[in-house]
Amino acid sequence: MNEDEREIADLQVEVASLLSDHVYAPLLEDQHVRGVLPAPSQAPAVRAVLGDRGETRPERLTAYEIPLRDGEDLRTPHDVVALLRAAHTGTHIYPRSRVTSVMGMDLYLVDPADVTEAPFTTDDWAATLLRCLARPTGPAEDRHGARLRGFLFREEGLLRLYMDSDEVD
Repeated sequence: MNEDEREIADLQVEVASLLSDHVYAPLLEDQHVRGVLPAPSQAPAVRAVLGDRGETRPERLTAYEIPLRDGEDLRTPHDVVALLRAAHTGTHIYPRSRVTSVMGMDLYLVDPADVTEAPFTTDDWAATLLRCLARPTGPAEDRHGARLRGFLFREEGLLRLYMDSDEVD
């Protein structure tokens, strides 16, 4: 696997990890993530499958293929979520050439130029912060000593964090 293919594969892993949060918590309204599929032939894209919570019947699910490249740059996992939310809401008319099927599901090939990314929500920011504090990445010796012990959502978008470390309770 060359460097470019490795970057795409790593980004597909990050997107799958982020979207896995929406198996139980809806991605938008009543729509949950029912699957994340890498695009075939190592294409620089990811396919996300949405449907009602617990739904598994292909005819009741909708798949979207989101490109992972934005020109020369790679999109972030949060960009993919924003495009997915935008593509699934509102009225979009997809030309026949951009609608196909995969595994019995309708598959919409999303052109980011045709949709306006949905805004990052307060819950998105909170989930990102909590994920970073609860599951820090990188070499163990580079990680901070603080640990997330708990959290509580408060009024006006505030989030109370309960932290400790080996040095401080």
